Amino acid sequence: MKISQLILLMMSLMASPAWALSQLHCTSNQGISYQNINRVGGAHPFPGMVTNVEEVIMGNVTSYRLVTRESCAGWPDCEIQSPELTDILPEGFDFGFYPDTKVVLSRYGIPGGRVGEVYAIQFRVGHLPNVWMLCDFWKVFAP
Repeated sequence: MKISQLILLMMSLMASPAWALSQLHCTSNQGISYQNINRVGGAHPFPGMVTNVEEVIMGNVTSYRLVTRESCAGWPDCEIQSPELTDILPEGFDFGFYPDTKVVLSRYGIPGGRVGEVYAIQFRVGHLPNVWMLCDFWKVFAP
């Protein structure tokens, strides 16, 4: 075997796959849900592409949304993907997880590179400090 082939083989075996897509979706029995969808991971996004969407939904109303897009700067023919997705950032709106409360219920792997876990965690949303949520998180790996 040639040295160049051996080096190429070693590099391919040692290279770890990058995640290409991930999604976290959490729901509570109080009508509150949270989702964070990352559409890029380790891939290279195109100009104007939506790369991440994070939302808090209370009842049937989206109370918070943060949309991250790849910049169109320097791309004269750039078209923004999903222009209807706009930020909803109400002043004073506060939310977050309490990481110490996370209880993993199951972990799974599906052939094709998808792995994930289901867990319960406490979430704080505005004036509601201790909302328990059931979350499903998964990501897809790509070579």
